[in-house]
Formats: sequence, C-alpha cells, structure tokens
Amino acid sequence: MDIVLHKSFSVSETETGIKNTDIIYPTHHSVEKENRLFITCDGNSNKSLTAGRIVCEAVKTYFYSFLDSDRDISVDFIEKAIRMGEISLSEYQENNPATNGLYTVLSLFYLAADCIYLCQIGENRIYQIRENQIIYKSINSFSTRKIQGTHKPVEINVIVLKDIQPNDQFFISNCNLLNSQDEEIICDILMMYAASEEKLSQIKMYYLNKYKKPFSAHLIPIRDISKTKTFKQRMHSLLYSFV
Repeated sequence: MDIVLHKSFSVSETETGIKNTDIIYPTHHSVEKENRLFITCDGNSNKSLTAGRIVCEAVKTYFYSFLDSDRDISVDFIEKAIRMGEISLSEYQENNPATNGLYTVLSLFYLAADCIYLCQIGENRIYQIRENQIIYKSINSFSTRKIQGTHKPVEINVIVLKDIQPNDQFFISNCNLLNSQDEEIICDILMMYAASEEKLSQIKMYYLNKYKKPFSAHLIPIRDISKTKTFKQRMHSLLYSFV
C-alpha cells in the first residue's frame, strides 16, 4: 500500500498583538508535496519558543540524518528522535545556565508507505477527519507531559494508524479545542471548502475571532491509496507484457 498526499498547508501567524511562540515544520513557505514529516512545538513564553526551536531542529535533523527509507521508520526510531530533542535541550541549558527551565510540547506526524505515525506530547491536538466525522483524536495531556531535557525524560507514546482512506484529512494544531462545538465547526469547514489553503484560512479566522490568540496548524489531506504489487504480481505483469 502506498499513501499519497495532496499538497499540505501550514500556517503560523499572529493577528492578535500577542507574540506567537509556536515553531512549526515545514513552514508555510517551505511546504512541498513530498513532505512526509510535520512537527509543531509550542509553549506560552519566550523560553518555550527557544525550547521549541531547539527540539524541532533536533528531531528534524535526526529524521533526515538517519532515515534512509521507510524500512527504517518505527516507533523506536521516533522515540530516539525525541530523545535527541531532549539531549539538545539539555546541552543548550548546560552551555547557557540562565536558560534553565526551558520546555516545549510537541506534535509529530510522519507518513510511511502503508501507515501514519503520530506522537503527541502536551496540550495540542491531532485530528483525523473522514466525511465530516472525527475518527481519531489525540488525548489532551495538558501540562503533565512536556519536553524539558534529559534530567526529566518525558513519557513518549507513538500511535500507528493503519485505517487510512482517500480524502481523509489530518488537522494538527496548537488550538486547544476542548468542546464539541469547535470540533463540529472545524469539520464543517473542512468539508465546505475545496482548497486546503482556504480551509486552513477559514479555521484560522474562526480561532482568532473566538480565542484572540496566535494560531498555528498543519492541514494534511490524503489524496489516494494505491496497492503495492507483490513480486509475483510484478512478474506476471512483466510476462504478460511480452504476450
């Protein structure tokens, strides 16, 4: 099975007069159709902004340094990437003693060939939406889980989703949606508009108008799922091509 994405969209903006302390990868201007890794790190202060940058860069670098193919991806691999974020954060604090107390939370999405890996640390949310219904929602762990460094290793839970269908949409956001009304409105917006960029723009405006806080999110739409041929099937196709 091979999961194919439409082009995804990301946004991280401030239209409220409050500084945005979120770090997202990829950023709005660097999203490519080939992107398979999406990260959001955030907090509520300049300290968490610094921590988010350090952790996001470390996790991203680990992926691009050691992930040669989908054969290498696993729950253990993702856990090691996040531990590398903890190591980088501790090293920064050791070299800059005045920065003790740095922390960030993290959302991670990785698209493998036949499944999707999700990791949620902190109070953000990851949604999988299908035909106007939320079929997966990450657990909101509030402030009980955060990335602080090697002195206090965080509990890491990686979820592997295999129930993926064409036109599913993954919405990863810093907006802490706690009531069903917010979730229903977001589902309606995702179904109402055709273009992913317009969907994310409408969700952003809803959030800014209601909560008056900076907004950051990824919207990742699934385009298609194709079945990977087995070796036997490929050989049959090759033989028939000579008939």
